[in-house]
Amino acid sequence: MVSKGGTAATGDDGDLSSSQPKALEGGSTVDERAPHPSIRLEGPFDVEKHRGHLALYLIALLALIVLGHYVATLVLEWNGKKAEGLATAFNTVLPVISGLVSGAVTYYFTKK
Repeated sequence: MVSKGGTAATGDDGDLSSSQPKALEGGSTVDERAPHPSIRLEGPFDVEKHRGHLALYLIALLALIVLGHYVATLVLEWNGKKAEGLATAFNTVLPVISGLVSGAVTYYFTKK
């Protein structure tokens, strides 16, 4: 039940301070339980090299999709067929692929 003031009403004196979480105090944002900063955790492969390859593969995929769209449109128009379905597919795929590419490239180039 909610009172006119917008706060939840209780069956007792209306004091909700015991049920609400306490405010966080300022402090260090460093996780004290984490390993020492000079220790690098690496997987079974070189992570930096893997990030670079992934970014390049996604860029190549974006270029291939854009090039394929224009070639397919040109061929369909040349043969006198409608390319509306192809345009719809391209408009659906392009935002997804461009989002992946921008995220991967940004992540790769902002890492040390």
